[in-house]
Amino acid sequence: MELFAILLVIPISFIISLIYFKIISYIIAKWSFFSKWILLSSKFIILLCVVEFSLIIFLGVSTLQNMSNGLYYVIHLGLFFLLLPSFINIIIIKISFLNKWYIAVPVSVIFSIIIIFYQIFVSERLFGIH
Repeated sequence: MELFAILLVIPISFIISLIYFKIISYIIAKWSFFSKWILLSSKFIILLCVVEFSLIIFLGVSTLQNMSNGLYYVIHLGLFFLLLPSFINIIIIKISFLNKWYIAVPVSVIFSIIIIFYQIFVSERLFGIH
């Protein structure tokens, strides 16, 4: 199952990243006052992911799951699905040399592969290898 996800992540991530990049670029170009709020929320999501990753390093996935009474995996999945859009938002708004689609989309595809491996790691630690 994981191998299937890894093989599908590249084309699907490319298409989704490209669509999301175009939508966010349009929104920021049309209504520039949204960029401040988009950037703030993206930084917050990335900060939460860094905190989660740090907790995994120091406590372990199983301990986090036990401490949160089973709520950890739900929180992890929420952060998992919000991390790539947050990453793209920061690329578009803050990093000027990466805000072209032909640069930002391949960078986000590479980042999405890393996120998929991270999700597989967490899933295997909680539920075992399938």
